[in-house]
Amino acid sequence: KILNKSKSYDFIHFHDLYTFGAVKRIKKFTDAVFIGDLHENYVDVLEDYQWMKKFPNKYLVSKKKWKQKELEYLAEMHKVIVVNEGMKQKTLKKNVKESDIIIVENMLNTALFDSYEIDELIINKYKNSFNLLYVGGFLDNRGLEHVIEGMSLLEHKEDINLILVGDGPIRNKLEKLVK
Repeated sequence: KILNKSKSYDFIHFHDLYTFGAVKRIKKFTDAVFIGDLHENYVDVLEDYQWMKKFPNKYLVSKKKWKQKELEYLAEMHKVIVVNEGMKQKTLKKNVKESDIIIVENMLNTALFDSYEIDELIINKYKNSFNLLYVGGFLDNRGLEHVIEGMSLLEHKEDINLILVGDGPIRNKLEKLVK
């Protein structure tokens, strides 16, 4: 059962490319506006997922076929959500009209942080330096290891801090790389 046929829908939001395939079936039952959310570049990061590196998935899932499916699925959407201007430009090359692309950036809810008590020790520790901050999951497809390695190439690196806040399966790997 995909859809409650007795209900009326104005909009249906599809979160992640692999759910977009349901649109063709659902279109038979509703005139809703279909919104596809590309909050990540699924096809490009596909090979970074751990499940893709394991048997049998590494032999069964084709990036080439997903590229074809992406074009097919995007053609069915009325609107497409992307996370930044760069993703918008990539999506325009996939035959999606500019007027059908909406940018919704992945951003922190800073109001949440405003509710916490300020730790003056942290403020003083970092106040005289340039700080790069990442808050999120420590996952293979985030490229955090490249940022850590890049820090060693910077001039005046003693005045620059890379602050990583989060956790995930590659935390130990990142900590070793930092050392």
